Amino acid sequence: MPGLNTTKKLLSDAFFIVGDDGVSKEISEGVLVKESENRFILWCTGRLGCEGIKIEIKLLRRQDLISVLSQIFKPQSDTITITTYLSPEDMDSVVLAVMPRKA
Repeated sequence: MPGLNTTKKLLSDAFFIVGDDGVSKEISEGVLVKESENRFILWCTGRLGCEGIKIEIKLLRRQDLISVLSQIFKPQSDTITITTYLSPEDMDSVVLAVMPRKA
């Protein structure tokens, strides 16, 4: 994936291990785990105060004609979800609430 090469240096500077598959005994870096034809996961770990992050890339289905034609009627876009796992013993309890302002 072209975007992975551009952000790999940024992730390598922030984390010790970038892209381990979590299956093999030895550490293998740079592995983009393919979960399905349109879904990929990248794990990063090895940062103080952070257990790791999971970057989930969900692409639109472009391998069949029906999915491509359905995009005409219901347009969607590719999504990237970044989930951060923080160490509970290093973090204080925090509650964040986002609400509309009272008039």
